[in-house]
Amino acid sequence: MPGRGSTPYDTVAFPELVDDRLEVGEPVVAVSWRDIDPLFLVLPSKGYIYFNSISYSKNGMTWNSGEVIPRVFAEKIQEYSAELEDARRAFACLQALWKSNSDLINLRDTSIRLRRSSEAWAKIHLPERQKMEILRRAELFESNDLAAPRGLLLSGVPGTGKSLIGRTLGETMGCDFQTLSLADLKEEHLGASGKRVRAVWDRARAHQPAVIFLDECEGVLGRRGAAETDSIATEIVQSFLSEWDGVRGNARVWVVGATNRPDMLDDAILSRFGWEMELALPGPEERLQILSQEVWALGLTAEPPVEASTLTQGLSGRDLQQLARSARAIAYPATPSPEHFLEAIEAARKSRNTKVDSKASWDTLVLDTAVLDSLKLTCTLLRDAEKWKAQGVSIPKRLLLIGPPGGW
Repeated sequence: MPGRGSTPYDTVAFPELVDDRLEVGEPVVAVSWRDIDPLFLVLPSKGYIYFNSISYSKNGMTWNSGEVIPRVFAEKIQEYSAELEDARRAFACLQALWKSNSDLINLRDTSIRLRRSSEAWAKIHLPERQKMEILRRAELFESNDLAAPRGLLLSGVPGTGKSLIGRTLGETMGCDFQTLSLADLKEEHLGASGKRVRAVWDRARAHQPAVIFLDECEGVLGRRGAAETDSIATEIVQSFLSEWDGVRGNARVWVVGATNRPDMLDDAILSRFGWEMELALPGPEERLQILSQEVWALGLTAEPPVEASTLTQGLSGRDLQQLARSARAIAYPATPSPEHFLEAIEAARKSRNTKVDSKASWDTLVLDTAVLDSLKLTCTLLRDAEKWKAQGVSIPKRLLLIGPPGGW
């Protein structure tokens, strides 16, 4: 409203006023009288909003303005169209400034979010194809595209980053995010677990877009009828299926599961995910990057030796995290040297082996030459399995020794 003092305008607040006819930037005429402020608001071409009335008594009769005066004002307001247009133009400058500020704030927030997202995903070492596939589908989901995913099952051996990917999705997506495990859903009494599942889905539907992340989901959504599945676990699966099937049309709820035992999941649950991504153990370059990243996370500037990329073959991201800590412990209080890393790798390798006589060697084995050569070839392939596999050589996954007792 026009300023009553030295300011160009005064601010009047109506914190509880809600009306669909109100539009930012369009003039509104407020009508007041004495200490009644306001009596009503006139919305040009859209009627009026009635607040209070004036009562007048004379000769025992009381007259109340009711909605008569507001209606008269609403009918007459168009006679002041020039003044209304002046007000609209005067406010347009302020509105443009508001919009510019809002756009700048949105750009700043978007920039911060993109930077944080980039930093978070840089810590996940996946083949570029898999990482881009996850990011593309996450963007489809956020933009409510018709091709947006409704489910994703991350499978793979322990330590390959399934849970880390789930947490990173939660950190970088502009969505409501729920992380759940069996302990979050399983209740003591039959019927209570179903209610807990419904509460999870009710929250997801009320805060769309929403992501439900199930860590170690074979424990939550295991196969019905299996020996290890009780009636309460079956109730959780049935309730989850019912709620999942109830999400149709434009509903924006994405279910992401992580498991190292997809064979234990209920068949109906597997079909609902629709998209499964298997995460393999990291390759040589990824292992060296992960090891360096874990060293930096400890506040150290040491660089692991290049040969660590080969010597750590078969280790997962979690194993490499422990390896960095072991190298730190071996070198403490000094900074780990390449020798410390090699010592930690050797210790990690030995910790997984059964005890072997230190004097044992190929020369101590008395075997047929052909059998001995076959064993040596197998060990050679396993020692550098990644290189041979890249060249198309089939790598043995198991070795069965057959013979009578006492045959070595």
